[in-house]
Amino acid sequence: MSSTYEINPAQRLVIFHISGVLTPPVMAATREQLKSDPAFDPRFDQINDVRAVSSVAMTADQVRLSAAQSVFDPKTRIAILATRDNPATFGMVRMYELLQTSGDTPDRVGIFNTMEAAIAWLSQPRQPAA
Repeated sequence: MSSTYEINPAQRLVIFHISGVLTPPVMAATREQLKSDPAFDPRFDQINDVRAVSSVAMTADQVRLSAAQSVFDPKTRIAILATRDNPATFGMVRMYELLQTSGDTPDRVGIFNTMEAAIAWLSQPRQPAA
């Protein structure tokens, strides 16, 4: 698996590009690298591009743990780029979406198939909690 990221302070955004087999050790290493990056701000929004993930080698419990160990502020927004062409990856994305969404942040996670759509969504004002 390959996981890289770019930080755009002007847009207050972190963009992850993930490819290959999605595994917990690489997710943890990426999280630790990001935490130590001086340009990182946990209040930035994020885009997770998983369109190039070929398979998911994570259990449901590992996905839950990954969501719980996020280094981002819980009020930030997460746009995920995914395709329905890979059912296992899309299923993991939907599970992650449910884990990251709560009554206080009903519009925290959005799933998109283009970068343009993800950026447009992140630039929209947030919806108030019901």
